[in-house]
This record gives sequence, structure tokens and C-alpha cells, in this order.
Amino acid sequence: MSRQESVSKFSPVNIGFIFLGHIAHIHHAAPIAFELSADTRVCISMFASSRNCLELLKDLSKKYPENRCKIEFLYLPWYKRPLLLLKEMEYLTTDIIKAYTNTLNTFSILVTPHDNLEYFLNRNNRNIKLIASLHGMESEQRFGIPPKYGGYDYYLLPGPARYQHMLDNKITTKINSTIIGYPKFDAVNKEPVLIFKNDRPVVVYAPHWNKDLSSWYPWGNEILKLFAASRKYNLIFAPHVKLFSARTYPIPKEARYSANIYIDTKGFGLVDMTYMNTADIYIGDVSSQICEFICTPRPCVFLNCHQMQYKNRPGFEMWELGDVISIIDDLIPALDSSSVRHRQYQAVQEKYFENRTIMSEISAGKSGATAILEYALSENILPENKEHMPL
Repeated sequence: MSRQESVSKFSPVNIGFIFLGHIAHIHHAAPIAFELSADTRVCISMFASSRNCLELLKDLSKKYPENRCKIEFLYLPWYKRPLLLLKEMEYLTTDIIKAYTNTLNTFSILVTPHDNLEYFLNRNNRNIKLIASLHGMESEQRFGIPPKYGGYDYYLLPGPARYQHMLDNKITTKINSTIIGYPKFDAVNKEPVLIFKNDRPVVVYAPHWNKDLSSWYPWGNEILKLFAASRKYNLIFAPHVKLFSARTYPIPKEARYSANIYIDTKGFGLVDMTYMNTADIYIGDVSSQICEFICTPRPCVFLNCHQMQYKNRPGFEMWELGDVISIIDDLIPALDSSSVRHRQYQAVQEKYFENRTIMSEISAGKSGATAILEYALSENILPENKEHMPL
């Protein structure tokens, strides 16, 4: 049978990748979609609900020049648009999905890096299979696992720690989950960039968005003022993209106009590891970006501004990767000694990273694509014809 004849015996299976809201989750699934599109048995559509997501997807697609993905924009219905005055787009995901239910129902599989497809979980006679490509390497021990994750059909996980945590909490089984690695590493800026016109050490400050745990609310402005007055360090202020998405917080004037402080609260550099790969030292609280920073072990300082009892507390193992300070006056002294003290943390960081993800000659994007194809075959969604498998 010729290749043309074999292709004509079936229609390509529609698989959709859903990106709703902010840009933080794009890299956790987009590389899988681009790699999966190499298989001619499937037709891949990528849906974005914000202009930033749409722009980032189109930008990433250039890294995969032979991809066959269709990138489409999901408009919020006109009668819902006044809600944008009250809520950010990321909180209107159900409204968008309801508006496009007929379109999405034409897909055999929907893939998402977040727990935002709960609308389909509650549908009777659901025919669509839902796959979660979870974002971040950390487990949800600090926040609790969203119960919506329990209804997905298959899970793509970054590494052993999250895999085991999901098993232990009976969210997944060994049958409906697999470790693929960290797709984000496939399509990010791996080299440092020149931001400052001096040779001072570069510190990245990456506070989380969660108000109960973030250092931004009690200490953020004081930290920026400390660096504005510093003659020792450069600072990249790169908060979690969700921190400034709902509102704009005032930045001290001396920080905004300081030559040794670079501020980015909304750009793509917040999610593509540009700043993580540029910095020499990391300061932060509970962001899982720490896992991205220590892919090359470097000094870290953690900010316990909420005076938490963190030792042996599940979800705070990351605070074993560097010094922890509970008084803001200790920040500059901790930075001054961080390079020397890093010697006692380097091996800990290496072990921690190895438990959070796997590094392989096969990219995580390709591993994720293969896992989806194998799942589709097991569910009789896809015809078994390996001639069309991606290389």
C-alpha cells in the first residue's frame, strides 16, 4: 500500500491545545503541540484567549519552522466583554469555553497546561479526552492539588517528584500518567543576555503572586530601594507574571530610574527563562521558577517575610537550596556571603533538580508528543500506522 493510499483511509484526528489567560503556561505545552504536528494522522490547533498568548505562540512557532499547527484566537463574546472591567481574562475561562463549546466538541483530545477545562468534566456523555500537561516542576504541596485535576484522562508530568505526589494523592495512576521531562527547556533562551553596562553580580528577584506566601507585599518596595542604593549589585525585578496581571503596584521612584535595576512585570522574559539564565544570584519566596534557575547551580537566598515555620514543612523543600532570611536587614549580608556559602548547597541543588525533572537526548516536547499518540492508540482514537509517527 502506498503512503498516499494509507493516508486516504482515515481523516486526521483533531487535537486541540488550550491556552487561556496569561502567558506563564505557554511553554509547558506548546513544544508538545509543535512536535506532535509532525504526525500526519493528527491535525493540531492551538487556541489562545489573550493577545499576549497569541503573540507568544506565534513567536514560539518560528522555532519549529516545519510545524503544521493552526493557531487561533478565542474572542470573548461581545456581551461578556464588560466583565473585563472587573476581571482579568484568565478568570473568564469558563465563559470563553462555553462560547466555543461547539467548536471544541469537534476535537477528540484537548490538552491544557492548567486545570481550566472543568466545564467539560461536568458534561454528560463526554466524548472528548482531556490531557493535562502540568505547568511547573514543583508539586502543589504548598497550595493543595486543585480537585479539578482529578477528572482528566491522562497526565504528562515533568519529573519524579510531581509524579509521585500525584500518585500519593490518588489524582493519577501509573496507567494514566507518564514522565516526559520539562517541555519549557525545549524552546527558551538558554544564554545570558547583556542588560547592564557594568560587571556587577546580577541578582534576580522573582516574587510569587500568592498573597499569603509572596514576599512582594510586605518587603517588595524595601527590596527595590535597597538595590537602588547598592553599589555592589544589579537587580532584575522579574515577578511571577500573575502578580501584576490583575493590578499595577507602585514602584519606588528611585528603583524606576536606577541604572542598576531592570524592571519587567509583563514581558515574555518573565516566562522564557531569559532572566533566570542571566542572573548570578536568585532571591525569592515560593515560586517554582527556582527549579529553572538551579538547572545551573547558583547561589540562592529565600525570603521568609511571613515568619513561617518552614523546616520539615511539605512544599518548602526548596528553602534547603540556599540561605533563608527572616529580617530584611539580613538581605545584603546574605548576598555578600552567598557565593562562598553556595559550596554547601551545590550538591543539594543538583539532587533537588534531578528529582524534579528528567534530562534526556529525546526532548520533552517529543516525549510528550509520543505519549499522546500512544494514549490515543490505546483509546482507539488513532489508527495504528507508524509510518506517520514523528521522528
